[in-house]
Amino acid sequence: ASVSRRAFRAALLAIAALSSALLLACGGAEPEPGPQVVAEQATQEQDQQSGEPGQGDAESSDGYTLVIPNEVVGLHLVPTDIHVPVDLLLEASEDPALAAWPARTRASVGTLFQPSEDSPTEESFWLHVFTDQTSEAAIEWVDYLAAQPPTLAGFLVPHHDVFEARFRPPPEVGDTGAAIVLLHGHRGGCWRSELVVFAQDRRVVLLRNTFEITTDEIGAASAGSAAGELCDETKSARQLTDLDAIARFISEQLASAS
Repeated sequence: ASVSRRAFRAALLAIAALSSALLLACGGAEPEPGPQVVAEQATQEQDQQSGEPGQGDAESSDGYTLVIPNEVVGLHLVPTDIHVPVDLLLEASEDPALAAWPARTRASVGTLFQPSEDSPTEESFWLHVFTDQTSEAAIEWVDYLAAQPPTLAGFLVPHHDVFEARFRPPPEVGDTGAAIVLLHGHRGGCWRSELVVFAQDRRVVLLRNTFEITTDEIGAASAGSAAGELCDETKSARQLTDLDAIARFISEQLASAS
């Protein structure tokens, strides 16, 4: 299981690093360990004018600075300067509403947190915030996602099979929200991902946590079985990342900035 975890993490980091050159950048130099993560929003308008990825002006109409203290996400996670290609994942979706949405948004900011060296679960986490044209448009998009089958969140894992997808109660933040749990993977292992999405003041916030729930015990017991039988949540570690708490923190920050 440890080999597949390392391979999955390496693949994620490689894809994100490669795609970040094609997308809006959310940072500059490699961040040093510190008490918080600061991400400035990059606006599409600015990038189109300069022709280069750049950081948005926190004083502009669309820009803002997202500050996430380390204790909010947890010491089992380490911030990176990698911009996960959420835009491309959405645009590659077979659902036309999801695929068309990134092009209409005005700006975005996001970053990836990788597991710390002593993380007992080796889970990873990313957050992404889009700015839509209006508050009503942002609410409409999140409500659309919440009204579809939860398997629609499979756009997050195009390289995996989705074995199970289910809604869970979302945190009570923002104007509207949704939360989806995915079990996904392949014959070599199974991962559990949670997606929390909420709309607030033109922003659509996406939070995603992922970790492998396959253990050596489960793998040995399921040898020769279908890949989905590796997804035994009852025998896996419990996730350490509290997405609902992070959502509440970001919601409070957005409210204080408005």
